[in-house]
Amino acid sequence: QKESLSAEEQLLIEDELYGLVDEVEETPELVTRSLLGLDAAIDLIEEKEAYETALFIVPEHVQDEKFRLAFLRADRFNVRAAARRMVDYWERKVELFGTHVAFKAGSSLLDLTEEDAQNLVKGGLQLLPTRDEFGRAIFYVEAGSFGDNVDSMSRCYWVVQHMAIFDSLEGVETQKNGLIQLWSPSQPDHKFHPFDTIQDFERFIRSCSLSGRSLPFRAFAFHLMMKECRGWAMMRLVERVLGPMGPRNRMRLELYVAGRDDENYIKFSN
Repeated sequence: QKESLSAEEQLLIEDELYGLVDEVEETPELVTRSLLGLDAAIDLIEEKEAYETALFIVPEHVQDEKFRLAFLRADRFNVRAAARRMVDYWERKVELFGTHVAFKAGSSLLDLTEEDAQNLVKGGLQLLPTRDEFGRAIFYVEAGSFGDNVDSMSRCYWVVQHMAIFDSLEGVETQKNGLIQLWSPSQPDHKFHPFDTIQDFERFIRSCSLSGRSLPFRAFAFHLMMKECRGWAMMRLVERVLGPMGPRNRMRLELYVAGRDDENYIKFSN
């Protein structure tokens, strides 16, 4: 799939992966022009029921400049892509939380059920207190420490990342610089997921993918840390589940495998 991208596209993704892309200079002219363009691009999207409902219920939030800028930053001020992401954001909130919770400003711990809160304190989803050398936030996922309810963990996944984007002291920096995701099995048993079936784990990965395409952030890289041959099985699983994401996101996936003499990681784009 990598060959389907132009040389320029491949170079841009490689630069983003390793933190070599310059930050967009947010001049007043660019911001004003982009916000107007975002409105026009949203108008061109025909199916946007959840967005229109949110616009009716919480117009001051939906139209807030800081909120809308987050979506523009996520797509480097590509107004069409940002418009699609904003519409998908409200659709995804309804899917995860239902209409009784979705149509409110933001997402917080108060949106979680008692079961969600119990799963969250297990520590399987964390925004690390440090950043990588390029200023990107690090989102740590220890899936083996999750609860075994796919829907519950999907809501937790959404809320933790949402708070990192909008509510943390470095939220704007995360919007601008993006984040990387580090997935690791639980210790010391090296269990990679807690679900009853591999199909449930596939469903959780798909859920994470949908949330990632809806939340306003750029996930520059995904690192899977595995032990020995388990990693290769996990690579095949994630390739199958995330394949529809296309070659651009597949280039961002890397798998690190401990205990091999010939190679310590494989890029999913190979």
